[in-house]
Amino acid sequence: MTIKILYAEKRRPELSREAFSRGWRIHAGDAMKCDDFWDPILFYIQNDASARPTGIAGVDASYDCVGEVCYATRADCDASIAAPSLPGITQDGDHIFSRVNQISMIAEHRTIVDRRAGDIKLFVFARFGDAADQIAARTATLAAGDGEFARFIRQAGIAHALTETPLCDGAIEFAYDTIEEARLGHADWLATIAPQPLQAITIAAHSYILYDKRNCE
Repeated sequence: MTIKILYAEKRRPELSREAFSRGWRIHAGDAMKCDDFWDPILFYIQNDASARPTGIAGVDASYDCVGEVCYATRADCDASIAAPSLPGITQDGDHIFSRVNQISMIAEHRTIVDRRAGDIKLFVFARFGDAADQIAARTATLAAGDGEFARFIRQAGIAHALTETPLCDGAIEFAYDTIEEARLGHADWLATIAPQPLQAITIAAHSYILYDKRNCE
């Protein structure tokens, strides 16, 4: 189990996708220079939202990115949040993020499936309420079966928000190798796990690990 700061953002309207992606990488590099903020971080992933139609049910194409800032413990996360450099990092982000309908939460993350990393990630942000544990258990059962979700899923996890956020109370994350496999696997998951439409924000993205302290230990 890990702790994550999980956020989804839209780019400022004057920025092209290319300028936004470049600016986000630069923003991350500048944050890495701030030892007080960065040292507690275990690993960091940037997920660039797909610019092309994916055919994946329910994808909200208005979001441009999902970031995952991961910690071994809540104390490590709290140390980053308390860092004197954080206000400056946040202000720097205002140059690239529109802050419109942003999603940002501190979450407790539990792994459901862990086979290997995938290049494509789906994030389903929703209000799962009391059904979260049941959905996680049913997802694990589906992954052990012989359907398309079981064939194509590489990783899956559920994040339960520990801080109040207006649009959702958590997220389920899925990793696949390709967009087509994500489309097929997610359709199988939706039909089996969520036959009633979720009031969800679903984002499909290309995933990049920018920093991983675990590889240095």
